[in-house]
Amino acid sequence: MKILPKNLETVSIRIDFFSKPAFKETFVGKLDSTELNKLKFYNRLLTDEEKQRIDIDNVAQNLSISIEEIVCKRVYIYTGITGNGINVETYIGDYFIFMCFEKIKNDNVSDIEKISNEVFGIVKTMENEINAQILSYRMNSHIQANYDYIKEEINSEYIKIYDDEEFTNARYADLFIIEEGKTEINLIRDVIKGISENTNYVLYDILISAIANRRMEGDILQETDFNKLIEGMAAVNTDKINRCYK
Repeated sequence: MKILPKNLETVSIRIDFFSKPAFKETFVGKLDSTELNKLKFYNRLLTDEEKQRIDIDNVAQNLSISIEEIVCKRVYIYTGITGNGINVETYIGDYFIFMCFEKIKNDNVSDIEKISNEVFGIVKTMENEINAQILSYRMNSHIQANYDYIKEEINSEYIKIYDDEEFTNARYADLFIIEEGKTEINLIRDVIKGISENTNYVLYDILISAIANRRMEGDILQETDFNKLIEGMAAVNTDKINRCYK
């Protein structure tokens, strides 16, 4: 990721797949020499908050299976802070691998590439264990401020807000299709109007999410350059988010 989007809050990467019964244990056994092995480790069911963060509903939709079939199974979880200060959460399940990164800055963004390269380096060795379906790359940008500041920062072509009592919340969404239909990018802008508890001033919360989804059916994992794919998805997402700002 060479350029960070404005007000970047989180980056997450997820691959959805069907797997053989021993996949999880085999995969975790190969993580011994990676950065993830330095973090806290758990083996348990997902919490409701984690289900939402991973977007289990979307995993189920992508794989055409029930949500219950996914959440009834235990997941291997690695959480902690890298040496450069990025918050990392990684979930390894029977149907997905999900990585989430927070507290990202220009001087530590390389940790995302390092960890994702290690994870997908292992994925490439397990061609016979999984059947990959979708690779997803998500960026969330967040800004909270009063109306005057927001108007100076936000591109009104993408996000419209109004300084009147009747305006409350809004959602704007666009879909872009690239690579001859292989990849879709969803650009979602949520606006929430509220009152600051400390000052009673009106504040606007704006969350901009760019989600790139690439179909993986038929791809040969051993020949897939995941680093190149992820760099391309990051570049497209960054461009879409930055267009929402002036």
